[in-house]
Amino acid sequence: TRTITTTIALETSKGEFELALALGIVLIFISFTVNTLLHIGVKSHG
Repeated sequence: TRTITTTIALETSKGEFELALALGIVLIFISFTVNTLLHIGVKSHG
């Protein structure tokens, strides 16, 4: 199965830097969103 990180590596190796960068930005956005939601959840129960 291809995950977003392996897709970034594959596209970079093919020279598709714009797509790899866009996927990296999406991955960072997903990370921040999950982190924020978890932080809010822990804060409300703490």
